Amino acid sequence: MEEENRAGVAKAVLGNRETLLILRAYGGQMLVNTLFFADEIQQSPAKEVNAKCSESELALGELIGQLEQVQSEQIQSQGIVGRIDKEIADLSAKNLVMSRLHASGALNDTDYAQKFAEINNKLTELRKERRRQFSNEEDPALRGTRKTACTIQEC
Repeated sequence: MEEENRAGVAKAVLGNRETLLILRAYGGQMLVNTLFFADEIQQSPAKEVNAKCSESELALGELIGQLEQVQSEQIQSQGIVGRIDKEIADLSAKNLVMSRLHASGALNDTDYAQKFAEINNKLTELRKERRRQFSNEEDPALRGTRKTACTIQEC
């Protein structure tokens, strides 16, 4: 990291609140500094400073915002995927019960075939939806993040 003059940005829970961190290498050691989220920054009662941010600093701020959006979307997606996984497990268990009932003769061939087809159609739809949740090719937040990262690397 030090040779390439790069830093890492991370979130961590310190105490009972989430904190933004920057990880840097300096003199062969790793340094961690805490940063503020945008909503934590307040105007100072002291005199106003009219310092200008460089383009790379502005791009880094934009990148952090985009990464937070991606993380939020991933958390939401994980909840949806968890629900889908549960439904798939439940339907698979129903399929197993039906197979056992059919094998024991408690369920006739016609009913078994009909219910088996219904469950398999539902399973197919759920698996398609699960794959769609993991497909981020069209994610505008990721596209914007890649663009911002390229801007920073060119500076």
